[in-house]
Amino acid sequence: MSAIPPIATTDRECLEAWRRQRGVESSRPLVERYLAFVYSSAYRRTGTAQHAEEVTRAVFLVLAR
Repeated sequence: MSAIPPIATTDRECLEAWRRQRGVESSRPLVERYLAFVYSSAYRRTGTAQHAEEVTRAVFLVLAR
């Protein structure tokens, strides 16, 4: 049984959708796409999981503003 592939959207399309309707669901594609990247970058810079989590939250909060 084959699964239906998800509809690919660009970062620009995701940001435009989020700009039109701000909310958790409209920001989910960007967060899912970049969460691991932001966290791993923060972890490399801070050296601790706790600080990396705080930095990651801060990055997405700044994006939301």
